Amino acid sequence: MTKHLVGWAAAVVMGVAMISSAHAGRFPVAGEDAAVIAPLDDVSYTDRYAGLESAVVRVNGDGGTLLKVEVFDDAGNLIDSDVGFTCTLRWTPIFTGKFTVVVTNLGLARNLYTLHTN
Repeated sequence: MTKHLVGWAAAVVMGVAMISSAHAGRFPVAGEDAAVIAPLDDVSYTDRYAGLESAVVRVNGDGGTLLKVEVFDDAGNLIDSDVGFTCTLRWTPIFTGKFTVVVTNLGLARNLYTLHTN
């Protein structure tokens, strides 16, 4: 079963919500999530990212299975991807808009992972 999260739990960076133009990445604030993903399943996160600012998504798996992490723009174009026990995606959106990050468990066991965005 695929789990889709839109507007998921926001992390407040150093106690201050970063909404100024100096903020980079997930808009209006950075985010984090911890979840268990079933074998051969995927979870997607759809959020806004600031245009012309560096965006970073890091996923740390539990080491039991490989994860594939992909980011797509709102037109469905693949922007970046990585496969590993830990995956890091970096891109600079040319516009402020919605991007979808998909985490896929490539293994036959469940995986407890954490996801962090800037």
